[in-house]
Amino acid sequence: MCTAPRHDFSTQECWGETLALLRWVSEDRGCLSVREPRKAIKLWGISSRQRQLPRVFWRLLISSSRLRATAMLRNYIISLAWLLGMVQAAPSENSKLHHPPNVFSKTDKYPFPNQGHIHAHDPNIVQHDNKFYLFKGGIQVPIFKSSSLSGPWTKVGTVLDGPSVIDKQNRTRPWAPTTVEWKGKFYCFYTISQDGVRNSAIGVASTDSIESGWTDHGGLIYTEKGPLAHVWPYTVSNAIDASFIADQQTGQPYLQFGSYWHGIFQVPLADDLLSVKNPEHPAAKNLVHLPDGNPKPDEGSFMSYKEPYYYLWFSHGKCCQFNKGFPTMGQEYSIRVGRSKDVRGPFVDKQGKELTEGGGNTVYDSNHGIVYAPGGLGVLPANTTDPDVLYYHYLNTSVGFSHGDALLGWNYLDYEDGWPVARGTENFAATVRPNYSFIVAAILCMCCLALILLPVRFTGQRLMLPFILLVATGFLWLHG
Repeated sequence: MCTAPRHDFSTQECWGETLALLRWVSEDRGCLSVREPRKAIKLWGISSRQRQLPRVFWRLLISSSRLRATAMLRNYIISLAWLLGMVQAAPSENSKLHHPPNVFSKTDKYPFPNQGHIHAHDPNIVQHDNKFYLFKGGIQVPIFKSSSLSGPWTKVGTVLDGPSVIDKQNRTRPWAPTTVEWKGKFYCFYTISQDGVRNSAIGVASTDSIESGWTDHGGLIYTEKGPLAHVWPYTVSNAIDASFIADQQTGQPYLQFGSYWHGIFQVPLADDLLSVKNPEHPAAKNLVHLPDGNPKPDEGSFMSYKEPYYYLWFSHGKCCQFNKGFPTMGQEYSIRVGRSKDVRGPFVDKQGKELTEGGGNTVYDSNHGIVYAPGGLGVLPANTTDPDVLYYHYLNTSVGFSHGDALLGWNYLDYEDGWPVARGTENFAATVRPNYSFIVAAILCMCCLALILLPVRFTGQRLMLPFILLVATGFLWLHG
């Protein structure tokens, strides 16, 4: 029989005593006083707030490995309790960020997204051979494949075999890819840039097979530095966020690009899509511009067609770096659109205001206090079974606000008087996939306890099996 030393667990300043207790747990056969459960619970809570739970968990497990069965069982149970506390008390990124009240819009004007079940910032999706292919920014431009927009997604390759041949910073992690099928080949336009600068370039790669065999052709458009960067509009624009459209009447291909500075531009492409048509004197058009204010947060353009209109989509507002602070509600990313019967514009919103004068209808925005800063969008054209699909990335306020937290969302589009409206199709909560790691962890935990409780004599070697199982449980639970 052993007696635990008495400690005051009532204040957060007792962490030194907590460590003393844990040392005693290890050295004195693990007798954490189960006769004083309230104190144990307080210890759990204090260590949660002090973010010391991992140390508690491992100390208890390590001490358990050399105890008799009864003491070991007690420590396993206590360890599991602390592990649960670790999961519950681990602060989300939200809790570490200060934000003023009323940052997240709770409006229900917009539907919840259908979830794509993949993290993707600036996603681009192509439908080919009854499969969906998703391209996203990242190392060498990763490619994912699925039979459904809701996944599961399988990585099948990358566009680039290594760094881009474009000689600019950040060329190992291209941004915002746009992939199109054109005359039997696939072309991927990608961005090489860094935050807050105009020293950017749009490159292009091509292949005969969407999953492999890509050839990097290098830069198509340069701004600030590089070939023809002195030519207008490259002198006032930023060469990022490329998108593609072809004139429905003539077949002439066009590239849209741009961000902040002077807005979004369009230039005609050569028929092979590997260069700008008449590169030294491109027939450029300014399609989106905010004449007043600085900064001018319009970017991420995409153009779709639904007879008789071309729709120019773009993202408006602050897209990222929310770890540095949140903007006033309504100034984060939102998805806007204008339309024109001419691929070259002018594009106007529902009120007839041109996009070059700051116009644009909001089609999708932050909503329900959960969906935040949707943007980086694209539109899949309707097929024989489904209408047009608006897809985008968004942040879930219960998950986090870093670049890697961006999630794929999508909604079908209806058109009211020729204006697109995002349609809700499913319950947001119901789309959350089961946490299989949690399920496996729970099964391992039950196996562990069953082994401990078996009415047989335990040896040291026998006791190590449930110990190993519980360690595996911990890793799955924490990293699942």
